[in-house]
Amino acid sequence: MGCAAAPAAALQQRGATDENNSLIQRQNHTSQKIAPKRGLSRSARSIIRQNIIISLGAILFLIISALAEKINLTAGLIGHEDSTVAVVLKRSAIVAFGSS
Repeated sequence: MGCAAAPAAALQQRGATDENNSLIQRQNHTSQKIAPKRGLSRSARSIIRQNIIISLGAILFLIISALAEKINLTAGLIGHEDSTVAVVLKRSAIVAFGSS
């Protein structure tokens, strides 16, 4: 490379450096946007597991109680509705986490 080509090479290298910096900034911006969503996803997964356990536990309890004739229809209905309310309230925790 001759003396006349040196300024052009320097400008070309500077342009590549600027392009790399821009790419790094975009990656940083993207990772900053993803981090809160990762936390929301983990929280949602945990709450969904808990909801499934609550629902299945309530249903199993009510089925066993009904088959053993230890619970009447009214108490069974109230028990089922209570488990539904618990699941809905826990779901609202996901919504609250996502809006913060």
